[in-house]
Amino acid sequence: MLKPRLENPNDIRQQIWRELEKACLDRHHAWRTPVMATTSSDDSVSARTVVLRKVDRLNQSLMIFTDQRSLKVREIIKKPKAVFAFWSPRLNWQLRVEVEVSVMKDLTMLNTLWQTVKDSPSTMDYLHAQAPGTALTKATTGQAPATENNQFTVLTAAVIKIDWLELSREGHRRAKITNDTWEWLAP
Repeated sequence: MLKPRLENPNDIRQQIWRELEKACLDRHHAWRTPVMATTSSDDSVSARTVVLRKVDRLNQSLMIFTDQRSLKVREIIKKPKAVFAFWSPRLNWQLRVEVEVSVMKDLTMLNTLWQTVKDSPSTMDYLHAQAPGTALTKATTGQAPATENNQFTVLTAAVIKIDWLELSREGHRRAKITNDTWEWLAP
């Protein structure tokens, strides 16, 4: 049985944020791993899959964890704009979320968030001696060399605009959403 289609823009907006919040908790939620696109210093575009770790509906922000030596961190420092692309086959919804990204500087908060990660399987991602994307020699492709200092950092993405698209047999719908506006668009 199909769920009733949401018609009220405020209901759709609230459902978007509920789904984003669920994605942080449910490893199988389609929005758990969006594609994040950034611009490099030569104006080319870089896109990669990231893991959505936290959503702050009140402040309209998204949070991801990464290695501070990663290319995306260098790109964001130079050009702090990015776009997240989400697709949910269950909802038939696509989101393109334009954001302003910052690298977390609050060491107390970074340490608190590191405590949630340090005993997980992804710990070694942040303790690897080599930066992400570094070419490895044949001798280093086995057990990853580790360092005592973690390279963990957090990217906070303040939502500027959401482009929402619903694919439906009843007719596709699209809207541009900001914190306080809603504008219907041609699909």
